[in-house]
Amino acid sequence: MKRQIIISLMLIVALLAVGLASSALLIRTAPHPPTSDLEQPALLVRTLELTPRTVVEPIVGYGTARADRYAWIAAQVSGELVELSPKLHIGVLVEAGELLIRIDDREYQHQLDRARSLLAADKAQLARLEIEEKNVDRLVEIATTEVEIAQREYERVLGLFESEQAPRRELDLARQGFERARRTLRILENQKALFPQQRAVLTAGRDQHRAEVGLAELHVERCRVRAPFRGQIEAVEVEIGERVNVGSRLFALLDPDLIEVPIELPVSLRGRVAGGANCQLMLESNRGVVWSGQVVRVAPSAALDTRTFSLFVEVDNTSQEQPMMPGLFVRARIDGPTWRDVLIIPRGIIQQEHVYIYDDGLARRRAVSVERHLYDQTVISGLRPGEIVITSNLDALYDRAPVRIQQDATVATDPTQTEPESAEGS
Repeated sequence: MKRQIIISLMLIVALLAVGLASSALLIRTAPHPPTSDLEQPALLVRTLELTPRTVVEPIVGYGTARADRYAWIAAQVSGELVELSPKLHIGVLVEAGELLIRIDDREYQHQLDRARSLLAADKAQLARLEIEEKNVDRLVEIATTEVEIAQREYERVLGLFESEQAPRRELDLARQGFERARRTLRILENQKALFPQQRAVLTAGRDQHRAEVGLAELHVERCRVRAPFRGQIEAVEVEIGERVNVGSRLFALLDPDLIEVPIELPVSLRGRVAGGANCQLMLESNRGVVWSGQVVRVAPSAALDTRTFSLFVEVDNTSQEQPMMPGLFVRARIDGPTWRDVLIIPRGIIQQEHVYIYDDGLARRRAVSVERHLYDQTVISGLRPGEIVITSNLDALYDRAPVRIQQDATVATDPTQTEPESAEGS
């Protein structure tokens, strides 16, 4: 039985060997079709000729425009509104100092009249005191002379009395006259000593009543509400006949000629912006309207929660073709550092720090160094002016790949006009 199995296996192997030998013979003897080398077609590419340029790095942020001068005008006195100007309506332009609201001032006028009367009385009392002081000064001079005369008379009579040439009655009369003169002088001197204190009391009262007059005049003046600066009425919150209290809001006024736009930027950009830099502002929904402005100041510190800092752009509406309205949310493109005589290429054509150069019908792979990314543009080194970089079909290119330039595709574009995409520069 085993012998039959072995014989069968040997027959199978022999048949397989014969089949393989026949197949190899047929392959070797079969005719071969003619062959020819295929030429790979050249890729159609767009290119950019490298030219040294001076470019201003754009810094982009967003902010909401607001009037540089904006104020809510509030009542500084209490009272009934008795008069409103016909100009007190939203959007109306008013001049600085123009009367817009009048509050009933009769109560404050009475206070002013009373304070003026008290002040006049104080002045009269001070004038009378001055006259009395002058009179007392003259009386003191007279009394002093009388004391001297009475003293001399007393001393004369005393000498006569001691020499027994005058009676005691005459001496007593002389002494009484001397004492009476001295007593009169002391009374006048005491009266004179009180004048400074009386003057101080009257002066304090006069100053107090003078301050009351000034306050009453201020209240009367505050009953006439005027525009603090030239501007447009932005809101009105009162009506005629309404009673207002101190602090009640009357109307809002803004100056349309000068607009300020606070811009928030990452702290990484702090060293690349400075006061005085030019700025262009536009609406995201309408890039055709552009306002020109200037950075007037930069915040000295960063916000702890957002790690951003603020700069402030000022727009002079008097020099704009179309004035900027407060409240607009705008995109700001601020001039950053200036790069002079540099080579700039589109950021997207750099692949693993390499680009492709057009070289007489071939694409050459070249290494480059990135100096600065300017959003979708890049300042590079490692290439030479006049070389042509390939900007399209990059995924199909390889070193020494055949390429062909589109007839209208070698364009020396101006990268400074490229619009940045965000505020995150690198």
